[in-house]
Amino acid sequence: GAVGEGVVQALRDRGLAVERVSGATRQDTAVAIADWARGFLPWSGRDVVLVRGDDFPDALAGGPYAASTGGPIVLTRSPQVLGGATGAWLEDRCATLATLHVLGGEAAVAEDVVDAAVARAQCSPAPSESPSPSPSPSPSPSPSPTPPSGFPDGDTTGVPAGVVLTVHEGNLTITTDGAVVEELEIRGCLRIRADDVTVRRTRVQGAPCDNRHQVDLGVGVTGAVLEDVEIDGLDVDSFGAGIGNSGYTCRRCDIHHVGVGANMVRDVVVEDSWIHDIHYADGSHNEAILSNGGSGFLVRGNRLDSNLEDGTSSALSFYGDFEQVRDALVERNLFNGGGFCVYAGSVDGKPYPVAANTRFVDNHFGRDLTDQCGWYGPVTAYRAGNGNAWSGNVWHDTGAVVPAP
Repeated sequence: GAVGEGVVQALRDRGLAVERVSGATRQDTAVAIADWARGFLPWSGRDVVLVRGDDFPDALAGGPYAASTGGPIVLTRSPQVLGGATGAWLEDRCATLATLHVLGGEAAVAEDVVDAAVARAQCSPAPSESPSPSPSPSPSPSPSPTPPSGFPDGDTTGVPAGVVLTVHEGNLTITTDGAVVEELEIRGCLRIRADDVTVRRTRVQGAPCDNRHQVDLGVGVTGAVLEDVEIDGLDVDSFGAGIGNSGYTCRRCDIHHVGVGANMVRDVVVEDSWIHDIHYADGSHNEAILSNGGSGFLVRGNRLDSNLEDGTSSALSFYGDFEQVRDALVERNLFNGGGFCVYAGSVDGKPYPVAANTRFVDNHFGRDLTDQCGWYGPVTAYRAGNGNAWSGNVWHDTGAVVPAP
């Protein structure tokens, strides 16, 4: 470790109060310090200083500069790699960040890293970053189709019938590890800032948090479990997401009227859930489930109903924008809508164009909106090899095989 427990105890023995702020890596520690300092220092949230993270001189010398901006220092993984922790932190604060200060030349922080950081700090990918097809004339919006047998619907997801909810007006922030939230109607957003939090039989509705997640997992948070939860975005923000980004399980969730149902970056499970009535407006790009890169995904047993609006990319999109898509299992889901129903992670032209260990198994492709699932077909951006797999995927109405593209 950076500071041993013996040092901490020696300080305590001298009568000093000690609070450890730490993370698993240098990057994690830097963003933890940034979050900690925000509660005590006058940071507006508009400035952040990006510094090479595999060596210390720039970060050490840049302290006074960072103080002059009022912003925290965050670290790259190396001169050529931004790194997941810093990227996720920038993304989570995209709504307030205005200026990225970079210390050092290209040998310290490469231009590709700067570009990646700027992209992560934007609340939505620029249109050129998203492979949504050119819009075709859209039909008038139609109600969600009759729930198909064997897949989730309104009767099997969200708050069970008969449960009486207690209203909580305004946003709710959870800061206690292991906390349990039950049977609330939260009229605002839910911020989870502690590990191993459980949320059961609860409805969250209204405006999203400041980083555009209705249910927002703080950087580094792990072990969150949401069961029988409804997330209703009320069509407030077509660029916002129902839940994001890392360290959560959403089981039997009913997510609707949001721009993106579930954002995924790291260690996410979405299962037995229904995501539907996706909200499009103002040139947004929309999906039921979206990852712009990351790992450790299980998407299983869900009904993912997208639509055919101009900006709707898919029911499920894996894009290698900010890092490689890897270690994902997508099985026994029903997809409907989008340009293609599925973008499978290997998108030509992306910074990370080839997915790894990403498996699509026993999924169903519906024809509720078009006869080919999406405007242009059921699936694109799949590449065999590299541990990727495609098997048992079929048309929902006939059982005929849907081949890999």
